[in-house]
Amino acid sequence: MKTWIYSLVFSLSLGLPAMAQQASNIESVRAAFITQKLDLTPEESQRFWPVYNSYHEELQKLVLKKNQQRVAYKRSGTVPVDELKVDSEILELRKRYRHEFARVLPRQKAALVYPAEREFRQQLIEQLNKRKKKN
Repeated sequence: MKTWIYSLVFSLSLGLPAMAQQASNIESVRAAFITQKLDLTPEESQRFWPVYNSYHEELQKLVLKKNQQRVAYKRSGTVPVDELKVDSEILELRKRYRHEFARVLPRQKAALVYPAEREFRQQLIEQLNKRKKKN
């Protein structure tokens, strides 16, 4: 499920200019949501967002790598996808950035980063499902 969400967000960031605008809007909404959930002060925001953006960029690269492996496997059918290796890399990335977040934010706020992300993804999925049902 998480992979699907990452794929969705990533695919929204590619493609047509209209989709790029939509991805930009999603990123803006994500930033506002996380800022509100963490109750960031302007000073905390200034320190947090460069670190978070770096984390998010690295995460997207790993998700893309995982998706490319899946596509290659589906096309060739000969090389098994080593999803556990990429999942392990994602876990290590999250562990590393957990410490980075704790360096720039109070520990209580740093502990809320990943739960805030999950809540945002859940709300995004709910919104997309509502739109899908309307159409």
